[in-house]
Amino acid sequence: MVNKKNNMKAKDKANELGNKLYQGSVFDYDKEEHVGEKKKAKKRAHVCIDVFIDFLHRQTDKQTKLKGVTPLEYWEQVKEEVHNL
Repeated sequence: MVNKKNNMKAKDKANELGNKLYQGSVFDYDKEEHVGEKKKAKKRAHVCIDVFIDFLHRQTDKQTKLKGVTPLEYWEQVKEEVHNL
């Protein structure tokens, strides 16, 4: 699905990722557990971002051969494969 928020600021995107990767609800945790889960969500977001940045560097350097698919199609395929794990 294409993100319709094309002009999203970096801080807003960071919040969106953190919220999506936060497991459970803030109501499920006490304050200490919430802080711990927030740290885990941040680590998960960093992993996702690092993978994407690496991909973009390879794409820019023309080291990645996408075999006739667009970057969007590639990431949609990756998403499907994650679903199949």
